[in-house]
Amino acid sequence: MDITFKRTWRLALFIQLAIILLLIVFSSVVVAGEWRVSPTRVDFDKGSKSSVITVWNESKEILTFSTEALAWTQDDSGKDMYASTGDLVFFPKVLTIKPGESRVIRVGVRAPAVQTEKSYRLFIKEQPSKEAAKAGTVAVVMQFAIPVFSKPVQESFAGSFENVVLRDGVLSLLLRNTGNVFFRINDVNFSGKDETSREVFKHELKGWYLLTGSARDFSIDFPSEICRTIHVLEVVVNTDRGPLTRQIELNQEMCSSSQ
Repeated sequence: MDITFKRTWRLALFIQLAIILLLIVFSSVVVAGEWRVSPTRVDFDKGSKSSVITVWNESKEILTFSTEALAWTQDDSGKDMYASTGDLVFFPKVLTIKPGESRVIRVGVRAPAVQTEKSYRLFIKEQPSKEAAKAGTVAVVMQFAIPVFSKPVQESFAGSFENVVLRDGVLSLLLRNTGNVFFRINDVNFSGKDETSREVFKHELKGWYLLTGSARDFSIDFPSEICRTIHVLEVVVNTDRGPLTRQIELNQEMCSSSQ
């Protein structure tokens, strides 16, 4: 009876301490205001060198934002990389918006692309309120990173599959953008069929932007017991510009490397 009482008392104390801790944490955090931007992507072609982005303040307080433009590239793993650039002209650099109102950010490109697309990101960052700073609280703020593309004179969509590797139960393939413009990968579908063309395996991955000249690796679990049931593995990459496909004929030697 005494043991049960001690356990109950300790549990109640633990719950009280947890509630106190949560109150302390949440009382020191200020959640960001509600706001949105439109459009969420900017495309400059040979007929347009400037555009307007509208920012709406849908909160009940005054919001302040800062803007920054960076050149956008990707490394061989598809990771986004950013660097300072003077290619884009944009203003204002800082804007304050009253509740229920909106303001525009004007953005333009100094030197339009000719042969190969140029890509950037315009960062719109919400700034912490002065009230939060005075109170010593932690402000949780948001930012949008709007893709900005300067199109070449003639656009070419193309992609190639490289480095198809099956090892240690993992199938990996590299997709490279060999065209001169970006494409957005909606999904990547793997479909395995046996010798009777019956589908015996299916898997799907989600994608992202793939900039011109960049590559992205896609990997799935592919153990030998599954591999041995498949004669042909078809890979279909669905993009916003059309599908890219690759068929891989499997054999016992390849499947053995998947053990």
